[in-house]
Order: sequence, then structure tokens, then C-alpha cells
Amino acid sequence: MKSFDQFEFTGILVPGVIALYGLARMFPNTVGFVGDKGISVGDLGLFVVLAYAAGHLVQAIGNLIEVIFWRIRGGMPTDWVRNKDRTYLSTEQTPALEERVSLLYPNAPIKTIADRSEKDWGGLTKQIYAIVQAAGRTRRVDIFNGNYGMFRGIAAALIVCMAGAAFSEYSTPGYLILFGALAVLALFRMNRFAIHYARELFIQFVSLDTSTFQKGKP
Repeated sequence: MKSFDQFEFTGILVPGVIALYGLARMFPNTVGFVGDKGISVGDLGLFVVLAYAAGHLVQAIGNLIEVIFWRIRGGMPTDWVRNKDRTYLSTEQTPALEERVSLLYPNAPIKTIADRSEKDWGGLTKQIYAIVQAAGRTRRVDIFNGNYGMFRGIAAALIVCMAGAAFSEYSTPGYLILFGALAVLALFRMNRFAIHYARELFIQFVSLDTSTFQKGKP
């Protein structure tokens, strides 16, 4: 059995712990070993297993939040480069990215990034990641992606806690506002790491030697 990697710890376990511990404090009869006396060493192992399972369920809610959030934001940051008025790349980096993308399939009709459909650009973005990964330059990209997933999960866990608080003794405006405000902060951080991810991915791509990815091959 392999050990936890970064995504499993930050993206699954952390949100699971927040949701499970929060709900256990609100409804102590559901998870009796989470109380004022703390958790014993034996109970800790069970709590981690339950938190890991809860984390996967919380991330399912996070996936729904992700769809709604980016629809409101007009698409994910990796898609923003199709809009010249919204890009986070410099005036030199955007043409360089278009040139590098055109080298992937030199025999295909030339298209600017802005002319590509969302589906078309989404497929190319996945290929760009594969090329950067093959070159061994995705360390920072993966860190940003891991943090993005973590804050997506934290936002979902806080929303779960807010929903739970509404049916517990914590159903006061103060607690509901607190959970809501923390969820908004988590979404803010999720947004920032998504932008960092997209920017780093494309900068690493345009920094590669063109011989490493011509004809669409890493």
C-alpha cells in the first residue's frame, strides 16, 4: 500500500478532517470519540480512515462548487488566455504561447488561441501539461494544483459545516456568518492558485526547447 501523496493529504484528508470534526462537534452522538476529552491514540487511526472517506465525499461537493464557481467566473484560468483582454500573460508571452502551440501540429491550419473553441483549447491544455510533465518541469505546477484542490475541498467542507450548523445548537447568525466567511476566503485562495497554476503551466511550456514537443510529441 503506497503512502499518502501531497494531493491525498491536502486535497482529501484535510477537507475530510474539517468536515468530520466540525460535524462531530455539532452532533457529538454521531462520533462519540470526538469530544472535550480529545482523541485517544487508538481512536486517531479510525478518525483518519473516516476523515479520508469523508474527504472524498466532500470533494464530490467541491466538484459541484467548482462547476458553478468557474461558470460564474467565465471559465477556468487556463481558458482565459483565449480572451486577450483577460489574460494574465505578458504581451510577449501570449504570442510565444501561440507560436509554440502551432508547432505541435505544423501541418494543421493556423489558428490563434482566441479562435479556438473551449473544447479544442481544453484538449490542447492537457497536451501542454503532458509535454511539460515529460520534460520534468511540473513541480511548481503540481504544487499549485494541489493547493487548488485543497482549498476547493476546504470550501466544500465549510459549506457542509454551515449546513450542519443550521440544524444544531450552533444555528446562530454568528456561526453561520463565520462558516460562510471562511468558505469565501477558501474560494478566494482557490481562485488564486488556479491562476498561479495556469500561468506557471504556460510559462514552463513556452520556456521549453521546441525540439522537445514538435509534432505533438513530448
